[in-house]
Amino acid sequence: LSVKSEGEGKGSEFIVRLPALAAEALRAADRPEAPPREPRRPLSILIVDDNEEAADGLARLLALRGHHTRVAYDGRRAIEAAAAIEPDLIILDIGLPDLDGYEVARELKKGRVRAWLMALSGYGQSEDKKKAREAGFDFHLTKPIGLAELDPIVAELSSRA
Repeated sequence: LSVKSEGEGKGSEFIVRLPALAAEALRAADRPEAPPREPRRPLSILIVDDNEEAADGLARLLALRGHHTRVAYDGRRAIEAAAAIEPDLIILDIGLPDLDGYEVARELKKGRVRAWLMALSGYGQSEDKKKAREAGFDFHLTKPIGLAELDPIVAELSSRA
């Protein structure tokens, strides 16, 4: 990045240099992106996060992929919703305002919930992942997540369901 100017009132020139892409990368970039595949079997997915916009956004994205979604914004509502809808997958934030995600996972397991549990956390150290496994989580994703991380897991669970 460089900037040139002959002085005040004379304008400015901004130059940005980007590395060249390999020919294969350019050809791949020109190809239209494949539309998301329909799941083999739509999953019932409960998304639990106190960040309502994040939870609602993730629910919409998964619904666009053919899944049935429901959202809860705290731990107690998550436990109630899980009992009511018996989801296939619960995507559960760890940092919730009332019960943390670990407590919710333990309660769900006590209640014999048969759903797969996916921890969604801003904490991604090995100790955090160990804590999640001990609480009963099947998966642990570190925020921020994108569909590139989530899609393969959901597709695999959809094919198993």
